[in-house]
Amino acid sequence: MRRLQLRSRILAVALLTAAVIVVPTRTQAQTLTGIVTDSAGRPLREAELLVGQGPSRTRADSMGRYSIRLPRGGRVQVMVRLVGYRQFIDTVQVPSFGTQRFNIRLARLPTRLATVTVTDRSLCETTSLSGFECRRNSGVGHFRDAGELRAMRPRNWADMLDGMPGLRREPRRGPYGMDWRPTAPPSRCVREIWNGQLPMEAPEAEFQPDELWTPNDVVAIEYYESHNEVPPQYKRYAWWPPELGQPCGLIVYWLRGADRGKRPPPGPR
Repeated sequence: MRRLQLRSRILAVALLTAAVIVVPTRTQAQTLTGIVTDSAGRPLREAELLVGQGPSRTRADSMGRYSIRLPRGGRVQVMVRLVGYRQFIDTVQVPSFGTQRFNIRLARLPTRLATVTVTDRSLCETTSLSGFECRRNSGVGHFRDAGELRAMRPRNWADMLDGMPGLRREPRRGPYGMDWRPTAPPSRCVREIWNGQLPMEAPEAEFQPDELWTPNDVVAIEYYESHNEVPPQYKRYAWWPPELGQPCGLIVYWLRGADRGKRPPPGPR
């Protein structure tokens, strides 16, 4: 009787031990692990991995390492993607239990350069506003169009060029009283033209006809800080004294209408 009880106890212990051994084996997950690098062997952080049909997802850490647990073994598809690199797709055999190491190398995509358009400024219109847009597209000089000028709400001529390099403000008397005009520092010079032309001479008047215009009449401005930046068709205007003195920068004002000779007399401002 005692021998029977002893045998029963031994059998129970054996069965319990077997259960303890078997259960972890059945619940152990399969793991795929490795490193994602570029073609030079440098680790790629944040590379995204999609594994299996689900798919299961993970991302590589700062050292390019990844580890992902799978519900079962067998052949699975692995997809890896990262911005700037060619997408990687392959299949790998994952064991029924344990860990499978699978390192991945991504190839960088060729860099696409933006299209660069070079504008020949010598072909731009000289005395029409279309020339303003043409020269602005060349990328040389400083430009403000009608929308930018309206947003600035200028009261004086110098207000329209605020923030542009190589200029300062100088008080000057005009037909509407004292005004602030843009001018260059003492060691430099800057010339002004209107609608792509020199101002009309008016020897009998205290002011040239151009002086009757106000900042509200200006619809665009071009400014070239140095003589080297001045477009070819305007270089002859950018000297002081004209054609015999030193080369200067240039300001081009584009006004509403070009017939200054028919400008009505100034009224109250």
